[in-house]
Amino acid sequence: MFVAVKIAESLLIPPGLFVLALVLAGLFGLRRYAWLARTNIAIALIIAIVSTQWFANLLLRPLESAYPQPKHPHADAIVVLGGGFTTGTPDVTGLGNLYGDSSVRLLAAAMLYRRLHVPILLSGGPNTRSGGRSYSFAAIGARDLAALGVPNNMIWQEPNSRNTEENASFSAIILRAHHAQTPLIMTSAYHMRRAVLDFNKFGVTATPYPVGYLVNRAASNDAFGWLPSIAGLSDTTIAVREYLGIAATQLGVRG
Repeated sequence: MFVAVKIAESLLIPPGLFVLALVLAGLFGLRRYAWLARTNIAIALIIAIVSTQWFANLLLRPLESAYPQPKHPHADAIVVLGGGFTTGTPDVTGLGNLYGDSSVRLLAAAMLYRRLHVPILLSGGPNTRSGGRSYSFAAIGARDLAALGVPNNMIWQEPNSRNTEENASFSAIILRAHHAQTPLIMTSAYHMRRAVLDFNKFGVTATPYPVGYLVNRAASNDAFGWLPSIAGLSDTTIAVREYLGIAATQLGVRG
């Protein structure tokens, strides 16, 4: 019964619902509109494949394996690249919440600080005005780090960057101003290849410290990874976006 429920759930919630609708439309139209029916079924098959966690993991695994996480890191600063955030939403420490990726990176930085006791540079905006307040990854993250016990004088903020290229460009200026020579870059494992490319472009040689892995490396809990799901489609989108970003960075288009 459990398996049947999981399959039914997958087919009744997008993107599985779209797959089912296209397949049914294709089957009912095979006799009268054969070419259109075959097209619908082909599109359904493509959507079904790219929406599976198995397919997403195939794309994510090379990204997440590009750099190992150092077991005994040494650094004079930790650069945390920001992700998304909400504005005006209640949090334990104030208004504004960090999205999942941002929270994982911030928590990892707080834990690593306890080992290294070096400044944490929070790089991420965009600086957003809402309800008379200013929000950014850097500002919200600094507030949360302080609540986790990191001294304010050990938190540096860069609240204006809008993408990875600007993360690197603006962070490079701050690192040089503080004479930091051996920083760590901390970001999601899938994002690290692009981050390293951009930091290298601005003359920052840093040690990658990937966190927030999405793909299992031990026992898998993807028993239903062959079913289309919004999570699978989201992870596929993340991976494709990274590959496009890496290609664009290598071509000098953007970061």
